[in-house]
Amino acid sequence: MKYIFIDIDGTLIGSFDHHIPESTTKAITKAKQNGHRIFLCTGRPLSQADMFKSDLFDGIICSAGCYAEINNEVLFERILSNEDMNRIINTLDAYGINYILEGKIGNYYLEKGRETFMELFKHYDANMKWEDIIQNLGLFDMELMAKDVIYKITYYTCDKELINKVKNELSDSFQMVYTDRGEGNMVEVEIMYNDCNKAEGIKQVINHFGATLDDTIAFGDSMNDYEMIQECSIGVAMGNACDELKEVADYVTTHVLEDGIYNAFEKLELI
Repeated sequence: MKYIFIDIDGTLIGSFDHHIPESTTKAITKAKQNGHRIFLCTGRPLSQADMFKSDLFDGIICSAGCYAEINNEVLFERILSNEDMNRIINTLDAYGINYILEGKIGNYYLEKGRETFMELFKHYDANMKWEDIIQNLGLFDMELMAKDVIYKITYYTCDKELINKVKNELSDSFQMVYTDRGEGNMVEVEIMYNDCNKAEGIKQVINHFGATLDDTIAFGDSMNDYEMIQECSIGVAMGNACDELKEVADYVTTHVLEDGIYNAFEKLELI
C-alpha cells in the first residue's frame, strides 16, 4: 500500500473552474481499488478545500501543513497565536500590504484591500470581477473573524523587494513561501510558522496509520510543495511545475491538463 499526497491547485486542478480532469478522477479511483490511500495536501485552508472532499480521498492536509483531518476528525492543527498573528499584521500594515487571514471557517480581508486585490488578480484574468475573487478565495469581512482560528496569512504582490523586506522582519519565527512566476507576475506569499510545511503534515498522517515515509508519494507544482517532494519516498512534479520543484523531483510528469496524474500513476505502477 502506498500513501499518495496530491496538491490541489496546479496539480489536481488546472484552473479557477475547479474542474478535476476526467483522467485524474479515473487514476485516483483505480489506485484506491488497488488498495492505495489518497490524500489531498494543499496550501488552501479548509474553507477553500472543503469543496474537493469526497470518497476519492482518505483525508486532507490544509494550510500548507498547518491542519489535517481524517474521516472528518481533526488529526492536528497549528494555530497562529494572537500575539504572533498581530505581529505579522502590524508588519504588513507598516508596509501598506493588504492581506488575507486564512482560517478554518473562512478567509478574511479588510475592505480597504479590495481595490488592490482587484488590480492584482487582473494578472490572472482581465475580465475577473470582485464576485469571482470572493468566490475563489472564500472571502469574508474581517468583522466575522472573531469565531474562527487562523492558520496562516497570505498576501499578493508583484514587488519582490517588498517580499524581502517583510522576510527580514519576520524570518526569526515565520517563513515566507512563494513561487516566483517571473518578472511582473503576481506572487502569492504564504506566511506561517517556520516548523510548518506539507512534509511535516504528511508525517503526522502516516504516523496515524502506522506507516513510514518509505510508503509515500507526493505530487505538486509550486514551492509550498518543495519539502514534501523532497522528503516523500517518491516526489513527482507536474509538467507545469516551477523549475525549482522539477530540480528536486524524482520524476516529472506531463501538464496537469495533459493527463499528468494519470500518466504518473501508470508510470509508478499504481494503476
